[in-house]
Amino acid sequence: MYENTKNWGMWQPHETISLGDVGYFTGEKIFEPTDFTVEDLLGFQPTLGPSRNVTNVVIGRTKDFRITGFVDGEIADIGSRLTVSIEKEQGFLVYTAEGYTHKLRNPHAVLSRIRDGVISGDWRLDYALVGKRLVATDGFAAIFNEKGASLDFTTKAKLSVNQSVPAALEAGIGFSGSSGEVNLFTFKDESTPTLGCTWRVRRDLRDTLFGGRTSRAPKEDWRFAGFRAGISEEEILSHPAEWLFEKTYTLDALP
Repeated sequence: MYENTKNWGMWQPHETISLGDVGYFTGEKIFEPTDFTVEDLLGFQPTLGPSRNVTNVVIGRTKDFRITGFVDGEIADIGSRLTVSIEKEQGFLVYTAEGYTHKLRNPHAVLSRIRDGVISGDWRLDYALVGKRLVATDGFAAIFNEKGASLDFTTKAKLSVNQSVPAALEAGIGFSGSSGEVNLFTFKDESTPTLGCTWRVRRDLRDTLFGGRTSRAPKEDWRFAGFRAGISEEEILSHPAEWLFEKTYTLDALP
């Protein structure tokens, strides 16, 4: 998901993750929310920016999918049933019929307070703050885990067999089954299939502050435990708050 969109795909995309939520990435690169939120640190909810509507958007490597239409079990030019199958060993398809994106309005103020929390030891160095998200109120996410795995749909409109996946989904579909190893998640309420931005302390600074690779430190010691390698509180405070954090990072840098 990240390689295709620069957004983090949620392993449980039907769950709700809110702006200002705090979590961390596990060794399996899954975002795990905590009971601690940025509101606990600030004493108030951060200000949210305007939302942007998202309608009929398909995320995924749709060129890897094969689409076939059926009428009464026979392949036909016009279909009332639709099968979408993956031609490679693994793939995903995320469809947002209705939803919106929004992000924190003033991350600087929030990051300044988190920086103080880092210095005081109130912020764990592996914590990640959700700064932008996609909210899906209708749609689905499908993870295809083997070559040839497929989903069967019933269509609400007549479709030609060579119609594109996005056009077929926009025409309206219902699920009728699957074949092979497929994980299917349907969206409702405020499902969160992707995170567009998660702020956290920069990996190189985390390693410097710990005097080595942060990932090797016991989880219970992942709070800031003192300044090391010549990094002082004064130096941290001399930079803008954003200097301490990264909002985009590679999969290799996780957790």
